[in-house]
Amino acid sequence: MKKRILFIIALFFGLTVLFALQKPLFMLYNHALAEGTTAGDWLAVMWNGLSLDMTIAGYISLLPVLLVVASIWIKGQFWKTVFKCYFGLIAVVCSLIFIGDMALYPYWGFKLNSSIWFYLASPKDAAASLELWPTVMQVLFIIIYVWLFYKAVTRFILPILFKEEQPDRRILSTAVCILLLGVLFLPIRGGVHASVANEGKVYFSSNMFLNHSAVNPCFTLLDSSMRQQSYAEQYHYMDSEEARNIVAELTARQEGVADSTRMLLRTDRPNVVLVILEGFAGTTVGAVGGDSEITPNLNAAAAEGVTFNHIYANSFRTDRGLVSVLNGYPAQPASSIMKHPAKSQTLPGIAQHLRQAGYRTSIYYGGDIDFTNMRSFLYGSGFESVTGQDGLSFDAPMAQWGYDDRLMCNFFGDKVLEIAEESDEPFFTTLLTLSSHEPFDVPYSRLDHPYTNSVAFTDDCLGDMFEKLRSSDIWDETLVILLPDHSFLWPETITRCSPENHHVFMVWTGGAVAEPTIVERTGTQTDLAATLLAQLSLPTDEFSFSKNLLNESAPEFAFYTFYNGFGMIDKEGNSVVWDCTSDSETLGNGANTDQLATQGKAYLQMLMEDFDKR
Repeated sequence: MKKRILFIIALFFGLTVLFALQKPLFMLYNHALAEGTTAGDWLAVMWNGLSLDMTIAGYISLLPVLLVVASIWIKGQFWKTVFKCYFGLIAVVCSLIFIGDMALYPYWGFKLNSSIWFYLASPKDAAASLELWPTVMQVLFIIIYVWLFYKAVTRFILPILFKEEQPDRRILSTAVCILLLGVLFLPIRGGVHASVANEGKVYFSSNMFLNHSAVNPCFTLLDSSMRQQSYAEQYHYMDSEEARNIVAELTARQEGVADSTRMLLRTDRPNVVLVILEGFAGTTVGAVGGDSEITPNLNAAAAEGVTFNHIYANSFRTDRGLVSVLNGYPAQPASSIMKHPAKSQTLPGIAQHLRQAGYRTSIYYGGDIDFTNMRSFLYGSGFESVTGQDGLSFDAPMAQWGYDDRLMCNFFGDKVLEIAEESDEPFFTTLLTLSSHEPFDVPYSRLDHPYTNSVAFTDDCLGDMFEKLRSSDIWDETLVILLPDHSFLWPETITRCSPENHHVFMVWTGGAVAEPTIVERTGTQTDLAATLLAQLSLPTDEFSFSKNLLNESAPEFAFYTFYNGFGMIDKEGNSVVWDCTSDSETLGNGANTDQLATQGKAYLQMLMEDFDKR
């Protein structure tokens, strides 16, 4: 029994080591991209990539554990052949994936994924792109890798299993092996945290090559293949040309209105502090028509700044909301681009554009930064520094979702001042709050309702942070933007998919704001990108789904999604809510609901076609 247990343990860790050793080989092959990296970077790549290496090692070890159980009850010399055939097949598959990833990366710029199946579906076309000498070298690499992988397992690990005779206590041996089988699901899942194994878990640097080097290509291929589908066909309501024409008409500039931006800032290069508020509903904020007692500090900030009071949350989840806010890209009804790193990294980002304009960029979150691939998404969006709970250390316990907003607002306020002192360059830094997320366990008790009390708690924390920044030297040169990631159903009498439930707000405050202003134009979180960049006199063309709310000639509407449905609102407040499963209107308000439904279908179809192509 002991030898069988030792074999299972040795197999898992042996495979993990073999995968870890792939990383320096990947970096050596792509040495031009590794230029300027240090020995510490190479070690960090291997260390940070271990979690996905263990995930794949766990998957590969599952069948051998079952075969070990079978060998306890069925005798025979044929088991050696069975195990050798299995490991021979694994060696070939892993070699093809590793060498293919290594060779394709300089051209693709992302890890091997399900895109490869599209090329293999037309082998003739794929072969036309091959060059003789590199192809010969890669075939040689595959042969060498297969031989080394196979020998490493069959020479040093497999013999452990066959040193032991048939066990006397077969039931006990079987029970122990099944227990080890259960243990393997921990690395397969990615640990015991809320976030399961995902590509973003191994990201650790603003250098995307180092992040990609840390990723196990077997994982990206497996993960993307399991998710593979034609997104363009999911919500296909009409001919693509017809949909394109409808969207073009919907987004056309107003005739006879000057195409110019109304400037609301004292400077075109302010420091930008963005606070993304977890689940803040418009119904909790008096400044936009909600309850005036819940958020006094936010209301005060709105009174002295710019209030956009017809803003709608683009979706219902943080992973969708962050993309809408930071990339100006609408959420999809049944998928999330954040979970597809190869796609999300093609999106333009506010941080990316500000970084190109000379801004330093950073983001902070008191929770698990690996949840739903968030880390890879944030680095890919242009943030130089990404900090989650694993990079923080407070002498205080964590709430269920991470460090509460009191700790984070105090920390973030100090960090903003620290960033300002480090350099004269402008900066763009972001805080994502979390205390107003279920279960609303906050150290605060001003209001009876758990949700509104958590919102009031975050508002109180923001008030202290505002005061800290307001009393500093940087206040006059700083723009603070407050915008939720999504809304929350409060009060419960609101219909979940209705515009009322998606109504949020956007507030700009800080010394960089010229004067208090109320902006009545209708939009969504996606419009932050074009609106902010236009205020900074920076190009916005890449943000094709974002519109400048301060340009009077720009279109005025709001589009949002929920699971298998969408809502569409025009500038007069007419709205329609469409259920895509039943293909029918579920809510309608005002005039032109049929036209709004058609516009929403066309807009969603164009979004999914764009999503599919990325």
